[in-house]
Amino acid sequence: MQEKFQIYRKFVFWVLVASVLFLLFVGTIFLVSTVTLLKSGEITEGTVVEVLKEHDRSSNGTIYRPVFEFQTPDGSTHKFASSMASNPQSYFEGDKERIIYRPDNPRSASIYSFMSLWLIPIGFYAAAIINSAFWGVLLLTVFRKPKTTPLDTPQ
Repeated sequence: MQEKFQIYRKFVFWVLVASVLFLLFVGTIFLVSTVTLLKSGEITEGTVVEVLKEHDRSSNGTIYRPVFEFQTPDGSTHKFASSMASNPQSYFEGDKERIIYRPDNPRSASIYSFMSLWLIPIGFYAAAIINSAFWGVLLLTVFRKPKTTPLDTPQ
């Protein structure tokens, strides 16, 4: 029984380590991507040219995703659909917003706002902290080593 308990404890520990490392790894990928965009990106003004209506499976409702159009200094026009969608609708046709894009890949544009740039990296890091707190409490309470009492020790 004690041996089985130790196996469960080790398993839970390694699940904790693996899940937290995975979340930190993915969060770091998004963080590096955001920092790279901020360092090498160009900021310009974009205009909402369309608002896409999409079905949201999780809420079984409608979400609205703005499509922006912007011009680069060389005069070429580019469009992109925002990665952020909302309900209620946040943007309407004709609205203007600051856009950041990589000059070597203007299609990789993003709205130049805290939410658009930082929500995903912060979300993964927050999930790693919450995950480690949950599994840590589980390890310290449910899976802690049982105390031996004088009755348990052989004489």
